[in-house]
Amino acid sequence: MILLVTSREDLTTDYLIRRLDDRGLDYFRFNTEEILSTYDVSLSISKTNVDFSIADTRREFELKRSDIHAAYFRRPGTPTILDDTIGEEQRFFDVRELEETLRSIWRAIPHNRWLNHPENIWLANNKFKQLTIARDLGFTIPETLISSRSADLLRFAKTHGNPIVKAVKNGFFNSDSSSHIMFTSSLGATELEAIAAGPRLVPTIVQPELKKECDLRVTVAGQAVFPVALLSQQHPETSTDWRTWDITEGIDLVHQRFDLPNPIRQLCLDLNRQLGLNFSCIDLVLTTSGDFASCHQELCSFYQGHA
Repeated sequence: MILLVTSREDLTTDYLIRRLDDRGLDYFRFNTEEILSTYDVSLSISKTNVDFSIADTRREFELKRSDIHAAYFRRPGTPTILDDTIGEEQRFFDVRELEETLRSIWRAIPHNRWLNHPENIWLANNKFKQLTIARDLGFTIPETLISSRSADLLRFAKTHGNPIVKAVKNGFFNSDSSSHIMFTSSLGATELEAIAAGPRLVPTIVQPELKKECDLRVTVAGQAVFPVALLSQQHPETSTDWRTWDITEGIDLVHQRFDLPNPIRQLCLDLNRQLGLNFSCIDLVLTTSGDFASCHQELCSFYQGHA
């Protein structure tokens, strides 16, 4: 049985399930935001055993620890408390307790059954750490600044020209009725003037805007490396952040197979090994001067943003 730890809204998991159905493979989907409303959990420790179970109350099916032969951690949802009679302090306490209970379950599953163990994802899921390790391994990385001081950002812009800016964690956020994404964007004169008007700002990542030949998405699975070129420079809308292709009508973002040089291929494998991962997607930029610049790594769980 394959455990899929995810959320109700994750379309990638929907696609994966179709492929599992095609192959006749058994799976258990656990949308973690629905714990208590759809799923019940139980954990136990005895002198000789550690065990847990996850029950899907809709299907009247219970998954036990011994049933799990593989596990996939993909954008789990934050537990939702449906009780409108409790206050915010109680709600905060309940969510915290549920999240810690879920972490206990993940830790009770042997490491070798996870595609990427959640603990390794949590440790690796930091852009600053990713860039630092990538640099130490030998990747070329762009000069990077994260600061809450507007003066620092303005000095960076003066040195490097109008930089690009992106979120430190990720650009996703939710309102009451919709979800939003903040794409990587260039800081022009108007934005820099607004930054200069205040002494402090929420920390953001700023980097020089690279002159791209194309973007590269490199998928690493075990010892296999699958590089794809994204011809983002064919469209102004995708030249800074190719993800805008997803929401822009009339644009066909061309994907092409790409022959990655062996040294860069090995660096991708080394980066995965250093972070304790079996699977990841690494975003690189091929510059017009022929350099490969490392931007970030997507860890099969949380989308990291794009340089």
